[in-house]
Amino acid sequence: MKTEIVFNFLYSKQKIIFEAKVCNNLFSRVRGLTFRRAEKAPILFFPFTEQLSKIIIHSHFVSFPFLAVWLDQGNNVKEITQVYPNQSNIT
Repeated sequence: MKTEIVFNFLYSKQKIIFEAKVCNNLFSRVRGLTFRRAEKAPILFFPFTEQLSKIIIHSHFVSFPFLAVWLDQGNNVKEITQVYPNQSNIT
């Protein structure tokens, strides 16, 4: 399994390229950004097989704001959500 993935897509007419750590096991998904410091937080990618309407995330025990970028199967940006510390039920 891949441990890192590079994303390259257009959003609002801007080309965005970033490398992310793939969270492909239960431990890495549960850990996420929990208890990390903003300056050392990695960019994380959570691959889901469910439809976007069924995915709910939270930011409990995350002490900094971050962006959640929702992509479709073709890596096209569907939504970007600003997530703040200790939020629940982010879809």
